[in-house]
Amino acid sequence: MKTFFTLITFILFFGILNAQVPKKITYQGTLAYLNTQGKMKPVKATTATTSYNVRFNFYDASTSGTLMYQYPSPSTGKSVKTDKNGLYTIILGENGTALGDFDLSQFTIPLWVQVTILSGPETKISYPYTVPGRVQLTTVPYAAVASDLSSTANVSITSLYATQGIKASNEDPNGDGLLGESQSAAGVVGHGLSVNATGVFGYADNEGVGVVGYSWDNIGVNGFSHDSYAGYFFGDVFITGTLNGHTPLLIDHPLDPANQTLTHSFVESSEMMNVYNGNVLLDASGSAIVTMPDWFELLNTDFRYQLTSLGAPGPNLYIAEEITKNTFKIAGGTPGGKVSWQVTGVRNDPYARAHPAQVEQIKNDRERGKYYSPELYNQPEEKKIEAIPHSIKTMIEQEERFRISQSTYKQSDKH
Repeated sequence: MKTFFTLITFILFFGILNAQVPKKITYQGTLAYLNTQGKMKPVKATTATTSYNVRFNFYDASTSGTLMYQYPSPSTGKSVKTDKNGLYTIILGENGTALGDFDLSQFTIPLWVQVTILSGPETKISYPYTVPGRVQLTTVPYAAVASDLSSTANVSITSLYATQGIKASNEDPNGDGLLGESQSAAGVVGHGLSVNATGVFGYADNEGVGVVGYSWDNIGVNGFSHDSYAGYFFGDVFITGTLNGHTPLLIDHPLDPANQTLTHSFVESSEMMNVYNGNVLLDASGSAIVTMPDWFELLNTDFRYQLTSLGAPGPNLYIAEEITKNTFKIAGGTPGGKVSWQVTGVRNDPYARAHPAQVEQIKNDRERGKYYSPELYNQPEEKKIEAIPHSIKTMIEQEERFRISQSTYKQSDKH
């Protein structure tokens, strides 16, 4: 017994909301059968004078169930042409019973399609032939339900049996795959419903950008979290403007790396340097012992010292004992005097040793010949190292020019 297969793909074309939507489905399939050797083989290709006659049955279940709709009709079929690989493409609803005659509310439930081959040039199968098994409609055709929505309607699209609730693409290299707009709220909202879910995920091939945030006169990207990080980055971060706010260093605590963290603020230096300071009162001998935190020597090495006498000269101040067991000794001061001290250390924790600061580096191939601040070297703007691809920059510049023109138009319209 020969088994006949069809592989199908659906694409639904629909117009703008409030416009007449063509209630048709572009249906692409491959006709093949299992030969006597148990291998798939395409059906015989059609010629200029031959074709296959097929009918499509829509059910509400993968087996048994209720026949909800037939196209084109129970007694007639749809003529299709196949190539040497058995591939064919037709439009359901064209030159026959329109899909509009079918209650589109049925697309709110799962539907399965079964194909019946009524006739054709292939001599190794018997007609009429009902393809065993049914193929489930994917998410896209259900968008036909949106054809009668008004501009104020709420739209909810649920992915019943697909990996994406909505998938949008645009073959225009300069076009948008998906555009969301809103007057006073969010243009696009993503909501992850489980611990591992992602509300919005963006990725890009080659040198593209996964997610771009842009604003004319406000915040381009705004991250907020109640109990965790508002932003989390794996890899280097590049900033062309000013970095404002508190910018601490966060590492595993040297004394308890599994359970605690240690926070330091940044110090700009050619070394990974930490700076510590304070004031101390000298004893009757003009000396004092300064105790550092218990993690001090685990975090730092290569210590440097500075002493300043406060209130009176202290020409004889000196470090009597360098840091040992997280303490150092000051001596040579006036008894009862006050001394301001500063100690610097180079980071020596495991992360710092694994990632030492590279003070001088060769620019990579993409950046070589370009500058972070070309204007300071009498170089043109096009030689600026960009954090975003030129295509994204062009899009932003076009948006800016559009907004300027709109603003100019509105001003001139007032006059």
